[in-house]
Amino acid sequence: MAETGARNNEVTSLELKDVKPNAEPPHVIFRGNKIRGLSKHGLERAVPISKETAARLVRFVGSDTSRSPLFPKYSDQSKGSKLSDLCSSQIVNLRTDDERLLSPYSLRHTFTDKLRKVGAREDIAQYIIGHKTDGSSRVHDRYGTAVPPKELANTVAKARETKEWGYFEQPDW
Repeated sequence: MAETGARNNEVTSLELKDVKPNAEPPHVIFRGNKIRGLSKHGLERAVPISKETAARLVRFVGSDTSRSPLFPKYSDQSKGSKLSDLCSSQIVNLRTDDERLLSPYSLRHTFTDKLRKVGAREDIAQYIIGHKTDGSSRVHDRYGTAVPPKELANTVAKARETKEWGYFEQPDW
């Protein structure tokens, strides 16, 4: 979620076949599948991920390439809000002076802020995070297929690597 701006249920319902860790660039494909359908505002898309994340996913899967959900523990979409609680338990706030509870969904908004900060074109940013808009649909439909991840890789890498993207309140003392 931190690298793609994806929704909680898009990540938790990924199937193993949707993760392309050895492609150039590595990427994930967000699409409707047997675990969940795309919402009416969701956009099917292929989004680049870092080589580090791809390597982590390969280590996570290990030799169990027969599984269908990538994250079996989190893939039961019927859990609703409990699913978000399960995911939230995996997120750690590394800012020791900030006691706010982070949520998986906050990662989506942080990534959107980072895309804005690095000057990503609005239609490309909407495509990456999966907003179905006239602009993102034009990007998606440009050649009748999804935008190649290679075309998006630089934008995603710039957003992922930016260190300053918004205002953070610092303690007064």
